[in-house]
Amino acid sequence: MSSDMYRLEDKYVWDFWYARKGDEYHAYYLQYPREGDPEHIHSRQSVGHAISRDLLHWDEQPAALQPLPETWNDKGIATGSVIFKDDGWYMLFTGNSNRDEGGIGLALSQDLMNWSKVGDAPVIPKPCSFTAKWDGEAIVASPLADPFVYPEMIDGWHYMVINSHAVQAPEGSRGCQLMLRSRNLTDWEAHTIAAYPKRFERMETSQIWTHDGRWYMYFGGVTSDNTFENWIYVADRFDGPYEAKPWSRITLPDVSYFYIAKVIQDVNGEDIFLANSAIESLLRGYRIVYGEEGSITLEGR
Repeated sequence: MSSDMYRLEDKYVWDFWYARKGDEYHAYYLQYPREGDPEHIHSRQSVGHAISRDLLHWDEQPAALQPLPETWNDKGIATGSVIFKDDGWYMLFTGNSNRDEGGIGLALSQDLMNWSKVGDAPVIPKPCSFTAKWDGEAIVASPLADPFVYPEMIDGWHYMVINSHAVQAPEGSRGCQLMLRSRNLTDWEAHTIAAYPKRFERMETSQIWTHDGRWYMYFGGVTSDNTFENWIYVADRFDGPYEAKPWSRITLPDVSYFYIAKVIQDVNGEDIFLANSAIESLLRGYRIVYGEEGSITLEGR
């Protein structure tokens, strides 16, 4: 396997998310057989798993999570995130269903290898809506997919940002990032609208992290004409408002197109931007360079 990317000969791979345990990095991602019916690639995918010690070389592991017949999640699984809590590792994931619209599910693992779904229903069903404020205005937002839970509790709460629609907005500008909070990962309530630029139809697979007193939000922005873009917004607080800067649209120094990425610290404590090459592979990774006023540029490793 090339050190430049993680690519599987028999599967498509995309939308990676990560956990770190000691000196091991665990990548989770969506996967679908290359020989499968392409019509179902975004509805019958499962969660793959790979392990690395350097964020360069990855070893494939058995699938981490799959749809289960005769359950609420019997169709496919989409993007999620992993955090550690007192009694183990928890994965919030997007579950699809043949009987209804599915929702956000929860799974538990003691070793990051073997996962069991928690409960017999999603912790956030679809469709549903929450009312939260953006710039003083109450917005009704409906969660779609891609839960990201910040890995540390803040003031006794877990905080999630999630790809959502502002339900009363016109199509093409509905995309927003709803922030929810929970004390137990199963019962969630509205906290705020963390980002609402009114220029995207969807704000996919977000992540928030902090550096030098600033807060950053990565997301994949889908425009009204179905263009896929990569953005990093900035805020002074963890709960926003996250807004664009002149440098916020992100490109790679040596790749003309990518879509979806995550940021993770390497063994030296540097922030690394791990990008996806469409549904084909995980790229080598890029070092984040922070400017004096919080700007971000990417360097090859």
